[in-house]
Parts: sequence; C-alpha cells; structure tokens
Amino acid sequence: MAEGTRAQEWRREMISLLQDFEQRWEQKQSVLQQESETRNNLMMMDIKAMVARLSLQNNELARNRGQSSNTPAGNRFNSPNPNSWHHSTKLEFPRFDGNDLETWLLKNEYYFEVVNVLPKSRVKVVALHLEGKAILWHQGYVKIKGPDAYDNWQEYVGSLRARFGKQGYDDPLAELKNLKQTQGLQEYLDTFDALYPKAGVREDQALSFFLSGLIDELQMPVRMFKPQTLAEAYALAKLQEITVAAIQSKPKPAVKTYTSFTSPVNSASNHKNNKPNPKDQPGLLPTPDISKLPVTKKPQELTSKEFNEKRTKGLCFWCDEKFTPRHKCAKRQAFVMHIRVDEGSDDEEEMLGCEEELVTGQELQMSLNAMRGTPGAHTMCVAGTCGKRSLQVLIDAGSTHNFLDSHIARKVGCELVKVTRVVVKVANGQELQCEHFCKKFTWCMQNQTFTTEVFILPLDSYDLILGASWLATLGEITWNFQTLQMKFWVDNKALVLQG
Repeated sequence: MAEGTRAQEWRREMISLLQDFEQRWEQKQSVLQQESETRNNLMMMDIKAMVARLSLQNNELARNRGQSSNTPAGNRFNSPNPNSWHHSTKLEFPRFDGNDLETWLLKNEYYFEVVNVLPKSRVKVVALHLEGKAILWHQGYVKIKGPDAYDNWQEYVGSLRARFGKQGYDDPLAELKNLKQTQGLQEYLDTFDALYPKAGVREDQALSFFLSGLIDELQMPVRMFKPQTLAEAYALAKLQEITVAAIQSKPKPAVKTYTSFTSPVNSASNHKNNKPNPKDQPGLLPTPDISKLPVTKKPQELTSKEFNEKRTKGLCFWCDEKFTPRHKCAKRQAFVMHIRVDEGSDDEEEMLGCEEELVTGQELQMSLNAMRGTPGAHTMCVAGTCGKRSLQVLIDAGSTHNFLDSHIARKVGCELVKVTRVVVKVANGQELQCEHFCKKFTWCMQNQTFTTEVFILPLDSYDLILGASWLATLGEITWNFQTLQMKFWVDNKALVLQG
C-alpha cells in the first residue's frame, strides 16, 4: 500500500511539472511571436522605404536621361536635386544606452527628417536601437502603456527625458552665467558650447556671457575689438591666447634699473633724510682701521655756467665727449653740480620739468613687444613727428597706457609733472619706476595732430608707445593686422593709419 501511494504522488508531481512547463513554453512562444511580428513589420517598413527610394531614383534617372539631349554636359553636375543627396548615402540610426539623451534625440530628429519616418513609426524604430538600461526601461514602459505605447512619439520622448534627462535638477542658464575659464581656452570653449544652446539665449546674450568668463589676459584685448558674433570672439580669443603664450615662452632679460634726473637740492635733502642711523643697525663686521682706508679725492665741482655751456654744445656733463642717448663716459669721475635757479628761467623748467607733484597709486602695464622693440600680433609701428623732430611710434594694444621716451621729452620741452608710487609692470615680470608725467603731449601722424597724456620712461626701442588708454579715445576702430591698417573717425572724418 505504501509503495502504491508513493507512486501515485510521484505521478501527480510529474503531471503538474509538465503542465507548468507547457504553460511557460506557450508564454515564451507568444512573446517570441510578438517580437518576431514586430521585427517583420519593421523590416517590411524598411523594405518599402527602400523600394520607394529606388523608385524615386529610377524616376530621376529617367527624367535625367530624357533631358540629357537638351542639357550641356558641363551643367549636369551643376544643378543636382538637393532633396535626393541622402538616397546614395548610407545612414545609420544612433544607438542609445541611457547616456547623453539630448544629443541622441537631436540625432534622431535629423534621421527622421532625412528618411521621412512617420511619427507613428518612430517609437518602433527607436526600440530596435536601445541598449543596456534603456531597453530595460522600454520593456517596462510598453507593459504599462500597452498597445498604445507605440502611437505617441512626443509622450514617449517626455517619458525618456523624465527617466534619463537632467531637466529635473539642471539649470543651464545659471551654469552659463557662472561659467569661468579655469584652464585652457579650448576646454572653456567646449564647456560653453555644451551649455549655451540649452540655456535658450540669443547670440548677443551668449556673447556677453562668453566674454565675461574669459581670463583677464584674453578678455580685455578681445573686448577692445568689439566682436559682434561668437565666431569673431572665438577667433580673437584664440589669437590672443597664442600671443600670450609666445610672450611667456621668451626668456626673461636681465633686470634693468632706471633712474630719472632730479634736483640736486632735493637729492641732498633726501640723502640726508635717508641716511641710516648706526645706532639702529648692528655691525656685521669689526670696525676697520681708518688709517688704512684709501683717501678719496675731493669731487670736481661743475658750476651753473659750465653746465649751461655743455648743454648748449650737446656735450656730456661729466666729460667733453658728444652726448648721445647711449653714451658712456670713457673715464668716469666724481662731480658735484651746483645749479642756481633764476626767476623766469625757461631752460631750467625744460630740464627739470617739475611744477607740481601728482601723487598716484596706479599700476601700469607694458608689453614685451614695446619693451624689446619686436613686432607683435596686436602692434603696429607708425612714423610721427613732434615739431621738427621725427618720432618712431608704436601702437600697442598690449600696453595699458602711453609712454614717451625721457630723452625726447627733454628735447621737445614737455611740461612735466612729478609723480610718485607709479610702477610700470612689463609682461615678463620686470618692474620700472616712473617719476614724471606729461598731461598734454601733442604730436602728428600722417598729417593728423593728436594730443594725449603720457608717462615718461627711458625707452630703448621706440620714442612713443600708444597703449589701450589712447585707443579707447578713438571710439570704433577697424584694425587689419595683415595689411597693418587702422581706420577710425576724427571730427567726422575717416582717418587711416598705415603701418
């Protein structure tokens, strides 16, 4: 009896397992059949589309053959049908795995437009090109929506964005507004191009955001040219980046110290005030024996009359040789110069040029091109005159202010103002101290007279450097760096400077 009961239970279990297996097999067959039908339908649609395209091509060929007798051979390739170019191009539908949804959707729209896919068929076409987590989400979406899942393309796109998009927490406009250049220009351009189409702003607004995000070394020179489009701003920024890199790659020259001529009375008082107090400075070495020190001869005195005679004859104050800007005395001696200031002396004013003192804390910048006398991407050399003296003028967008050679300033009799705490920084890190300033310097370039303020410095390469402060007074400028021509308006008259 026990064996018979066990056999019956085993038989019932086998029957149950077989029934369960048959049910699962039928369900699997049903799913496979549905998928097969879907694939067949899509294949049929593709085949119909291919047949339609072939038919169009045949019709076009037939029309071309019919018109070939009346069409010259040279014109057959000059007027192709712009709507048939894609028939001979192999197009592949982009695949999607859940990443970079917006780019994928944009490519889809291009594909649907070129191939003319109807909205009711788009979901099925897309389903064949989903991968990874995207196809898993699609299966759940179809089960929830049922047969209507393939009918509404816009609803399908909205569900895709809700699942894989970033609209829920992304603010492209805020990111674009706060975007700043922290690395190279190319990385900044890549990030900017990815953000501004999503922000929904006009090109002029995007241009403002782009310029405000550039680093200072690129932003100000680009703004000076007032670009009207993003393409112009991109090109100018790349050119300026190349210029900055070229300047920084050059070796730094030895640091030079420049000093300006000052009144002997002031120098003596300053020397007396700046004399160190021995009580405040501990000695580093033992006190030397004074009797063993060499005896220094008394300095030779130069009277005011001798001073004026040497200046009139163009001789060096310290020797009898002809004075030039780069003159060095062959035999150096110690001199003491006594100058008596007479009332109404124009010569003394011309030499010293200090009527008032202007205290300023400005920080000026000069480019390496202006310092070294080498041409640059944003520079142009122009001939000029001041009275009867010829000038070599450098128009330099890389310098912030205007600079005049101290030798030229003395020769033309500029009215100088003494300034303090004015530092001129060169692009290589070198710092120059400026002590004089001219409020109104007048010169002529190509039959046009100009007046501007200049800082006085010893310049080796140029007589006058016109920087961004002078360019800003000209208003709108058209500057062609290839032909070295600058065009602007003065008194309602167009003026062109030729470099």
